[in-house]
Amino acid sequence: MLASCDVSASAVVSAVRRHFGAERDGLGPEWAALEEFTGGPGGWGRSRRADLFLVGAWSGAPRGHERVLVEVKVSRADLTHELASPDKLAAFARYAHRVYFATPAGLVRDEDLGAGVGLIEVTAGRAQVRVKAARRSDVEPPPEEFMVEAFRRASRAEARIRQADNADAPARVAQLERELAVARRAVETSRAAADRDRQRLSRWIEAVAYAGGVACVCGAAMRPPLDFRRHNLRHADGSPCPQATYGDAAEPDMVALARRFAALGTTQNAEAAT
Repeated sequence: MLASCDVSASAVVSAVRRHFGAERDGLGPEWAALEEFTGGPGGWGRSRRADLFLVGAWSGAPRGHERVLVEVKVSRADLTHELASPDKLAAFARYAHRVYFATPAGLVRDEDLGAGVGLIEVTAGRAQVRVKAARRSDVEPPPEEFMVEAFRRASRAEARIRQADNADAPARVAQLERELAVARRAVETSRAAADRDRQRLSRWIEAVAYAGGVACVCGAAMRPPLDFRRHNLRHADGSPCPQATYGDAAEPDMVALARRFAALGTTQNAEAAT
């Protein structure tokens, strides 16, 4: 039995975008999507437009930047009209690795689907692939107009976000999400740099410890191995440090360590000279 049309086209598009992870901006979304995509600002005409055109943002093998065309239908009349005018679908399908119809659940009969065309059904706001589309290997490269139109759309969206104010709630939300994504990337970059510096320092101090020892801030000798991540630095004789910051853990005397580094450098230079 076929479903009644109680789901809007906008709701179907949103569900499909969520399914592909393209509904909200993230740190590195796998898919980028444009709806009502004309493929170019001129020449194509308004009669040629894709309801939703997705491009894989990740280029990993074997798919690379896979392209997916999704045509949204929410009524039998709309679907019948689409099937009777295959040229509209073919105009974009030639550039897509996979082609799907996206509909409310129960709208499409199995015999409605053409060869290789897949079906995404939406129920209660969730999209599910009922028939997986065949992947075509003979797709044509997108024309230059595609890139121009995508840039035009992106430029308009970014301009709106950059000028967003409290009266433009959706753009303001997108602006804040983008700022949050930038901040998160900065935090991750800083954290990775700090980890690298910590590991580098640990290796240097470890080498000095095995070469002649490291002094604690209290003056006692410390024992290798030196593990700074777990705060388990100890005196060579196992005694607690009277100046400990973390429990009874020892703490390297950085001034003495710098002198030790300088001494090692002087010795290495002298050996190289001889």
